[in-house]
Amino acid sequence: AYSEPGTYKGGPMDIHVFDFHMTAWQVAVTIGLLFMIAEVFVPGFVMFPIGLAFMATAPITLWVDSFAGQIAVLAGLLIVTFVIFHKLIPRTQPHERLSNVDDMIGKTATVEVDIDNDANAGYVKLYGDSWRAVNLEDGTIGKGSKVKIEQLDGNKVLVRKI
Repeated sequence: AYSEPGTYKGGPMDIHVFDFHMTAWQVAVTIGLLFMIAEVFVPGFVMFPIGLAFMATAPITLWVDSFAGQIAVLAGLLIVTFVIFHKLIPRTQPHERLSNVDDMIGKTATVEVDIDNDANAGYVKLYGDSWRAVNLEDGTIGKGSKVKIEQLDGNKVLVRKI
């Protein structure tokens, strides 16, 4: 009782295409596996919960005959898996710090080129990188002096002599 090649025959529980027969649970498992495989290629850990919901829907399709009922079960399981994964999976990037540059605040650097605000000159070295420096206090800070980085202003560091 297979259909003619290239035609669809059957209810919501059966798919017949080119003499290939799949029941609803097989379709759900196949789609679930495809989503789980797609997770490898898509960032964000979104495809896996969708695949898991399809996989969890598969055995339920054996007892729920209507297509609308199967879709309702799938929708409910999608919501449950997304809520669970949202709570369980930690954020990969905390929102407090956007870059490692923020970690420079409070660190001690060495003056490479005299810091003189009047002459618009001065560089400090931290972690092997040179940064344009501005003295937060009046006066000049000489080469070799130790300074504390107080703030960042674009690509400049605002420092105080230690």
